[in-house]
Amino acid sequence: MHSVLLFAVLPSFVPEVTLSRRSALGAVAAAVTQAAGPVLPAAAATLTDPLVDGLEEARAELESLDLNDVDAVRRSLANLISLSTHKGYRGVSVKSRALELGELAGSKLTELRRTELLAIGRLDEHCYSRQRGLGALIDLGDAGELRAATLQALGDVLKEVRDSPVS
Repeated sequence: MHSVLLFAVLPSFVPEVTLSRRSALGAVAAAVTQAAGPVLPAAAATLTDPLVDGLEEARAELESLDLNDVDAVRRSLANLISLSTHKGYRGVSVKSRALELGELAGSKLTELRRTELLAIGRLDEHCYSRQRGLGALIDLGDAGELRAATLQALGDVLKEVRDSPVS
């Protein structure tokens, strides 16, 4: 009974306001944002860094590949080189992160990147010589050792990228 009475009385006290569609949508968005509250630091920490994700994916791929499939290894290395040197579709790379950090903070990352690219180059050269049938003529070392050195250098870069502040 009270609800009927309230319903009967309520419309006379509420002024009639006409809102445009844009204003109504903006008001709804503001209400939802206000109801959700501020973003907590824990929630912000769960956001992922696309560079870290890409490097971890490339590392997992390189670890899982059969070294006898030199075509697949070289494709994996090409992806890793792209993540280290080009901005690409992800908009990030180890090189651009080092540049963002500046000369002082980015110098360690730049040196680790250089070591990583040298290791990638040695493994790629080994795979290339095997593709061309030059493996017996050129002794570039064991593919397993070269991959281990590349993964170690990549791990060092990955640790430094994780520890660097993301802008």
